[in-house]
Amino acid sequence: MKIINPIFFTMILMLMLIGHTLQETNKVENIYNLTEEIMVWDFNYTETVITNTSDMTSINAGQAGRVSNIILKFVDFAGYSAMEISKYFIEFGYNNPQYDYDFGLMIIKFYFILIISATLAPLVVPLMLLIYLIFLGFKKIFIRNKYKGGDTNEE
Repeated sequence: MKIINPIFFTMILMLMLIGHTLQETNKVENIYNLTEEIMVWDFNYTETVITNTSDMTSINAGQAGRVSNIILKFVDFAGYSAMEISKYFIEFGYNNPQYDYDFGLMIIKFYFILIISATLAPLVVPLMLLIYLIFLGFKKIFIRNKYKGGDTNEE
């Protein structure tokens, strides 16, 4: 769940940046017509895919129908909601160009750098030990070669 929030925040910020970029180019006359024409939720494709796969189930036909109805309604809800949220944030970015979206991108960049460094932190100690052991090996080779190829512990 910790990874979902930054991904959701990043998506929202990117949608606002799309709207802001559309506003800066001055090629869009009406953002509401553009979002209504381009961003349309087409549920028919999902419905045909799920009805074609329901024949392959080995459970009762009534149960398969009920399960496919649940899946259909959930997919329709999730897709339609995502499309409307996307339209909202693109229009928000278009209508509010005064906000500095680059600051949000900087925060996201530092957040991902923090995540990567926290992930790599456990590797630091073994890497330091490996470097130390390599250094000790080179030191031993150097001392051995310094004394005419002989061992330092000669009796």
